[in-house]
Amino acid sequence: MASLTTCDRRIDRRRGGWSADDEWWSFAIAFVVMLAIAIVLPVGPDRVSVTVINPTDHRLYITSSTPTDDTRSSVLVVSPRSTATARDVIDRGPRWVLHLRTLGASAGTIEATRTELSGGSFAVPESINDDLARAGIPTDTTDLESGG
Repeated sequence: MASLTTCDRRIDRRRGGWSADDEWWSFAIAFVVMLAIAIVLPVGPDRVSVTVINPTDHRLYITSSTPTDDTRSSVLVVSPRSTATARDVIDRGPRWVLHLRTLGASAGTIEATRTELSGGSFAVPESINDDLARAGIPTDTTDLESGG
């Protein structure tokens, strides 16, 4: 008579579930994967506080770039004859190029250092008033009448 078996008796059957060694290796692999992801993920840019003194009669919209990269980021808007501080501005490095605009017209570019901008000693040249007047750009009289 023939007998029928449903499993190979030569297979070593372990008890079900995970062993302590399996759990340790799983933890080690998960830790290495998480560490690799943390290293690969980009870190956000450094941020600084920027203060600009505007002695002109124009509201200035200021963006920044660097001498070697014209990609611009917003800095702040400064009312006429006032000082403004923006916190949490993307740090452009030791040398910044400030791009000034007013009433839709370019007001020029100025180079400044991070130290000047973060130390509160950076003032826009007042000669911008004359340049904009020659270009026919009116002053921001509403800001001047309301006191800035």
